[in-house]
Amino acid sequence: MSGQLIVGVNPSNVVQNCEVTAAGHLKMDIASSGGGAISANVDVTGNSIGLATSANQSTGNSSLSTVASNTTSLAAAVSGNELQVDVITSALPSGAATESTLGNALGELQTMDASLSSIQSNVATSSLQSTANGILTDAEAHLGTIDTSTATSSTTLTGISAKLPATLGQKAMSAALAVSIASDQSAVPVSSAGANVTASSESATPGAGVTTNSTAADMNGFQHVAIFGSTTNTTGDQFVVQFSNDNSTFYTQQNLFVSIQTSTGAFGINIDNVAARYVRVSQPNTTGGSRALTIITSKK
Repeated sequence: MSGQLIVGVNPSNVVQNCEVTAAGHLKMDIASSGGGAISANVDVTGNSIGLATSANQSTGNSSLSTVASNTTSLAAAVSGNELQVDVITSALPSGAATESTLGNALGELQTMDASLSSIQSNVATSSLQSTANGILTDAEAHLGTIDTSTATSSTTLTGISAKLPATLGQKAMSAALAVSIASDQSAVPVSSAGANVTASSESATPGAGVTTNSTAADMNGFQHVAIFGSTTNTTGDQFVVQFSNDNSTFYTQQNLFVSIQTSTGAFGINIDNVAARYVRVSQPNTTGGSRALTIITSKK
């Protein structure tokens, strides 16, 4: 632009020259333009200050379009004021707390807080502790009395224990406790248990005129007796039953009959609820010859 004169009209319609820079560029006073539109053709050939070009603006427009598209997709994931997120993978372990479980935990904590408040309102006071201490003191005194009584009882029990048999089970009279029946004790039923006991099994061969007596059964502790066997004396000499209290003097019982089977010589009698101490049978031999007898006595 060297050698050329540039003029213009100022606001007072006076023509004057326009100033240029040292490089020959036109100076423009935007501040005094009054804020109106400014129209000017600017030569940006040889741009060295990085002014935006059409190519650069196209790139920016493309980037802005991409941002607008992504922003539209992001807006679809917003519900109200919350961003909806699908968790595909998570660093949380299996069974981690959810909003529901955390809500339950909050409820439990609130219950605990209420309970703690209730406990706090019922905490022992100094007055209550004094009352409790008094009760404990009385209890301690009673326990001391009980302890003394227990020691006395222990001494007494030791004395009693010394009088007891050392072991359980049947003992001889000298090692057993003395037991007596009350003077007004009613009748005590007694039963004997156990199998039949064979008191005797004996054989005899009485000669003519000899009477055979069986060994007497001692009925002490027994209630029933059976005397049976066989004899070759079946001609009419009958057996008789005899009772004794001393196993010395015997008395014949006429009401008790011992049957004899004449064809075989078998005989026997069963007596229940015997009150006599000793029981036996007796048979005379009036046949004029020797006879044979087998006598068995059982009792229970």
